[in-house]
Amino acid sequence: GSGVSASLVITVEQAQDIPNPDPVPPTPVDPTPQPQPKPEPEKPAALPKKGTVVNTKSFGMRVTSSSASKKTVAITKAAKKGSKLTVPETVKVDGYTYQVTEIAAKAFRNDKKLTTVVIGKNIQKIGKEAFAGCKNLKQVTVKSKALKDIGKNAFKGIKKNAKISVPKKKFKNYQKLLNNAKVAKSVKIVKK
Repeated sequence: GSGVSASLVITVEQAQDIPNPDPVPPTPVDPTPQPQPKPEPEKPAALPKKGTVVNTKSFGMRVTSSSASKKTVAITKAAKKGSKLTVPETVKVDGYTYQVTEIAAKAFRNDKKLTTVVIGKNIQKIGKEAFAGCKNLKQVTVKSKALKDIGKNAFKGIKKNAKISVPKKKFKNYQKLLNNAKVAKSVKIVKK
C-alpha cells in the first residue's frame, strides 16, 4: 500500500430560516356572502285545475271545481283497502282545502274488505255503483245533509241486513233517493 489516506470533510450548513419575503395573504373572506337562493315565500302552488287527478295517502281524487270560492273534489278510489272507510269533509290538495262533495261512480265497487262507511258532511252526490258489490258492508252512516243524488245501484249487493243511517231531518228525502238507487229491500234505512 502507498499509505495515502484521503479524508473528506463535508460541512452541511443549516439553511437559515429566511423569513419568507412574500407571505401569501390568507384568502380574504368575501364580505358579501354568496347570495343563497332565497327560500320561496310560502306561496301555495297554483290551484289544481278542474279534472286534475290527485292521490293522497288515503284516496285517489279528481278535482271537480277549482275556483277561489269553490274548491271541490270527488273521491274516486281508496288508496289502501281496509274495513273502515270515512269519506272526509275536506282534503288538502297542494296546500288548498277542498270540500269532498262527491263519491265517484264505482269508487269502492267490489271492495270486499269494507264493513263500515261514514259519509262526510259535504257529500252531495254518490255515484252509481259507488259501493256495489261491497258484500261485507253492513253499516253506512250518512252525515251529509246536502246529499242530492244517489246513483243507481250505488249500494247494490252490500250485506243483506245492512243499515244505512241518515240524518233525521233528511230521512224522507234520503229514503226516496235510496229507493230510486235500487237499494235492496232488506237494507234498513234508519234515522240517526
